[in-house]
Amino acid sequence: MFGKSIKDVWSSLAVYYKKDSGNYWDSITPCCINNSPEKLSRYYLDFTSKAYYPECFDKNGIPWYQNYYHPIVICQYALGLYELLFKSNFSDLNSKEKYLKQSEWLINNFVKVNGRVTWPVEKKISGYGLEKPWSSALTQGETISVLLRAYSLTNNISFLNIAEKALELFELDVAESGIKNKFGGFTVYEEYPTLKTNFVLNGFIFSLFGLYDFILLNKNPKAKTLFEEGVKTLENLLPLFDTGYWSQYNLYYHPGKYLASYKYHLLHAEQLKALYFLTGKEIFLGYSNRWSSYGNSFYTKTFALIKKIIGRNIVRE
Repeated sequence: MFGKSIKDVWSSLAVYYKKDSGNYWDSITPCCINNSPEKLSRYYLDFTSKAYYPECFDKNGIPWYQNYYHPIVICQYALGLYELLFKSNFSDLNSKEKYLKQSEWLINNFVKVNGRVTWPVEKKISGYGLEKPWSSALTQGETISVLLRAYSLTNNISFLNIAEKALELFELDVAESGIKNKFGGFTVYEEYPTLKTNFVLNGFIFSLFGLYDFILLNKNPKAKTLFEEGVKTLENLLPLFDTGYWSQYNLYYHPGKYLASYKYHLLHAEQLKALYFLTGKEIFLGYSNRWSSYGNSFYTKTFALIKKIIGRNIVRE
């Protein structure tokens, strides 16, 4: 995220050499599946660390981030709670209650943009020229993931209905306040919906996870089409993210390079591992293994860190 404090920047640097030294925002969320899931259940990354939100909550137990409700923060907190619930074999009633509170907040606090349901981010992002509010494919995908699991827990049709409506924004172009863009003729679901295609890799993959949740739940045909289109994009464009020693955070500066931070680099590898289990496509496992090896090499991660410092882009993710 943009606008990190000095303390947060230090945390981002420290994790290069000690993975568990990062703060809440730089915690690692590893792939936690090892086969293709048959039904909707556990999330694909272990978000346990996100269950321990360190900042303020409102009176209803909803995270309060920098004086506003940030939908991504709420969703990731919820997915952390769901992981605790899963690990307790669904006996942790405290985590379940908190999880459902986040889910209820989501179905009670959406807005409509051009008739489509979304949860806008109320923060200006000067680096991308984004004025608040703006919608995000990351938000849409993670919200779908939260709501569909809430539906599975409760059979409350309201969760399913709003999740279905959240799919519609994937079909709306960025130029019309949607989240769909094009890069080289391929469809991109944008975490940051800039007119110039941004293509933030981690946000794109999180949006695919939400679409895949629908496939597992009820084989939703719209979600299936959107997911398959996104997978096709990755199969063709993933090589552009590989610099030969590190992964790129986005393609906004293409053909220039914008290296991922260590946290995001590892996240890319873990996301691609999960995506391999969801699709069976070897290209995702290949890049996951390659990028994991980059991250485990003292030389490559130091080289990547130096390149980021020289490029002055440490605080811009």
